[in-house]
Amino acid sequence: MGEEWINVCGKKSEIIERLQEVGLNQQGSEKLLSLLTKEKNIICEDETYQMEPYKEKSDGNMLGLMLMEYNYFINVRVGTVFLLSVLIDNSIGLPITSGYLAVRGMNRLVEKIDENTGVKCILLEILRSPNKSGKVNILSDFFGECCNNNLKCCFQNENRCMCTIDKVESIMEQLTDIGILKKDGEIYRYETLGIM
Repeated sequence: MGEEWINVCGKKSEIIERLQEVGLNQQGSEKLLSLLTKEKNIICEDETYQMEPYKEKSDGNMLGLMLMEYNYFINVRVGTVFLLSVLIDNSIGLPITSGYLAVRGMNRLVEKIDENTGVKCILLEILRSPNKSGKVNILSDFFGECCNNNLKCCFQNENRCMCTIDKVESIMEQLTDIGILKKDGEIYRYETLGIM
């Protein structure tokens, strides 16, 4: 599919090695695999992430004791890996930002997807939705509870979310201005980074 896609299958160590080739470090690669495992629908419909148990032949000495290993299959855009890496850790230093991503201006997105201002939270919720889209009331289903307690956000107050609809709209407009979301009426939809 070309250099704009990462297509690899194998054991965890092989996947991590391939992710390191495109610029992630060991820790970032493991965090990315963990995110993809927990959030299976976070990638686009035409992208694939699968994890299947790997069975090795036993030599008979283990007496039934087996450690579970997995085979992974990943077929995702480089832009998706970049975006998810930013969502995991804004301090990433991806070499691909100076090549593939710089050509498309994506390296400027790192500073725009900020955890503290709520941008990362809103983008995560849009990516979690089945259609990768949402309206300005995207947080209302949580009834004031913080939906991303692991993030350090200025709207978080003792596990409560103080982000208003006006603030959500402002964040969605910001994400639209930098080309991550596309506005269609009242709906903000994720614009796939790999086709920029």
